[in-house]
Amino acid sequence: MSKLKSIVISGLAAAGTLVASTAFAAHYTVGGNTNGTTNFTGPTNATVLGNSLPCDQANFTMQVTNGVARVTAATFGPTSACQAITANNLPWSVAAPTSSAGPNNVTINGISVTIPALGVTCTGNVTGTLNNSGVFSFSGNLGACTVQSRSPHLSSSPTADAVFP
Repeated sequence: MSKLKSIVISGLAAAGTLVASTAFAAHYTVGGNTNGTTNFTGPTNATVLGNSLPCDQANFTMQVTNGVARVTAATFGPTSACQAITANNLPWSVAAPTSSAGPNNVTINGISVTIPALGVTCTGNVTGTLNNSGVFSFSGNLGACTVQSRSPHLSSSPTADAVFP
């Protein structure tokens, strides 16, 4: 009888671990909540064939619903060349961090921006770092474009965080 109890308890413990792992899956928060909206603001830069367009005021709106994030709006400024940039195919999905990439590696998928001043539409995915203070920094290629945040990078308000169990 005691052996049977041990087997049953071991089975329940294993099942509980599986349930707990899905309950504590990687997700995003805004102000500590799994639902909310935040704005990431800061300077960015795009370069195409050696031509650079720095924008001192980029603003990305991220909506988090049940821990799942997506970028719902993107605007740029203050110059007319930056203001003319258009964000296409919104919303852009934000992949949850994985154990292999670490909790701070964030990938934004399906990005598409048209930059008239550089005569190009940039498309693709960008991976960056989101620290626990809500600061996002990124650098990568979107097709023919190289894009990056510039110091002091993009800050979220309210604070966004990537949570990995």
